[in-house]
Amino acid sequence: MINQDKVRNALRDRYTFLDVLGEGAIGTVYRVRDTLTERLVAIKVLNVDDTAARERFHTETRAVSRLRHPNIISFQEANEVDGILYYVQEYVSGESLKDVLDRVGRLALEQAIEVAAAVARALQYAHSFGILHRDIKPANVLIPRGPGGARVLGSKAG
Repeated sequence: MINQDKVRNALRDRYTFLDVLGEGAIGTVYRVRDTLTERLVAIKVLNVDDTAARERFHTETRAVSRLRHPNIISFQEANEVDGILYYVQEYVSGESLKDVLDRVGRLALEQAIEVAAAVARALQYAHSFGILHRDIKPANVLIPRGPGGARVLGSKAG
């Protein structure tokens, strides 16, 4: 596991770390402020250091970088600094579908249909590029605050 202080130090010249948005098997997602653009963005950082994990992370990066769709969190850039692999995505304020379901129990039928349709559109688009998400679950669906439909995030692309 890569130490969070090492990540923060390696990227401190470009990003101000605000909080952790989520952690997965091989990556941690942070909400950061890009000091160059002054925008909030999300950074996914590889948090393990082995060859297989690095290859999976590269595969995921190549997959998400190809996708531009209103129901998919958009990719901005990828880089490696001091051995830290990361990619940057837009930050969208909201809650995961998992958090919404934990809070309200279940969605109203109309909202459930809207969320399912948005996820289906995102997956259909990704599949048109030969990309399979392989980890669709409520934690990987973002319900944004404000306008816009559900957004798919995270991937174990294959």
